[in-house]
Amino acid sequence: YMAAFYFMASTMTTVGYGDITALTVFEKVFCVWACVMGSFLFGAIVGTIPRIIQPRKMAATRYEDLERNVREYFQEHKVPRELRGNIIQYYEYRFPDRKLYDLQKVLSELPRSIQEDLVVHVYRDVIRASPCLQRLRSSALGDVCLRLQQEYAARGDQIIRGGAEPDGIYFIRAGQVLVTRGGEPVRILKQGDAFGENCLIDPDLQDQPVLVHGMTALEPVEMVKLELDDLELMLANHDDFILTATGRDWPPVKAVMIERWRNRMTRLESSTLEATVHALLGEVATIKKLHAHIAENVHASTGGAGRVAGRPQRDESCSYADEPWGGAA
Repeated sequence: YMAAFYFMASTMTTVGYGDITALTVFEKVFCVWACVMGSFLFGAIVGTIPRIIQPRKMAATRYEDLERNVREYFQEHKVPRELRGNIIQYYEYRFPDRKLYDLQKVLSELPRSIQEDLVVHVYRDVIRASPCLQRLRSSALGDVCLRLQQEYAARGDQIIRGGAEPDGIYFIRAGQVLVTRGGEPVRILKQGDAFGENCLIDPDLQDQPVLVHGMTALEPVEMVKLELDDLELMLANHDDFILTATGRDWPPVKAVMIERWRNRMTRLESSTLEATVHALLGEVATIKKLHAHIAENVHASTGGAGRVAGRPQRDESCSYADEPWGGAA
């Protein structure tokens, strides 16, 4: 029986017999055990390799889909060759390993505390290089990092034009940015520097309602951006969120930014109220037209004479607003 079992194991596992064969019962038992364990080990290795490769393959597939969609868009809209080169350069810089990961989807499935720990780890290089972020407490740092958004600029791109309204602040993660004023170069910003508010370049310019300086990428630049709404929320909730180099310069700058936020909210509320009033007036006009149409149909159905359902005959000289069922609008 042992010889038959040894023959079966060697044949089914395709091990074979070779030049060295088992002769004694002990040797046959050992060979059967080795064949069975080898089969399990081989199966475990073969089953593990796809699980290792699959995530990378999925990320690469997402990037290939993105690349294919972009090229189809180029062909459909006949995008100029130079502009195509800039767009492709942007994607090549943003995804150097040609893999596209959805960080927001990963974060959305995690608890808030773990989300903060993860983004603080992801942006640790920005935090180490930025004095503004280094001063934050751990709770405030996690809140700020959760609101940061990835931004990229190709060489020669004008990130901010002088005279534009602020739209947030940018922290440089890699690359160099040229600061200009009136077309003249002022300074060069590097990793860890921030821009997007006048006070970040010159604290004496905090009273200016628009950005005084223009920002141009000298090379491919990777940045993280804190949007204007999130910036104003951070100013309101975190006292240790300071944009200026020294705490002494910060109170007047913060007061100006808060006042600007209040003015912006007032304009938004006024425009929202005006839009709501216009919408209501449009609905009232529609109701009046519908009421007139219904009243006309009711009058036509009565034949213009006699009483219907106890109502008096309609006088042609009066308007719909004079009728008891008219003018309600």
